[in-house]
Amino acid sequence: MADNEAVVALIDDVSSEQRQIADAPLLTDRHQREATAERARTHSASAQPRR
Repeated sequence: MADNEAVVALIDDVSSEQRQIADAPLLTDRHQREATAERARTHSASAQPRR
């Protein structure tokens, strides 16, 4: 019986790791878009002519 519990725990660990790996591209893509938008904002602010 203890072996079955160990196997179930291992499967839970692996499936949670797989979910994190599957979510990683979404997170990096969002962070990349946010960083690009931030660079665009700071660049356009610095490109404004001074008055």
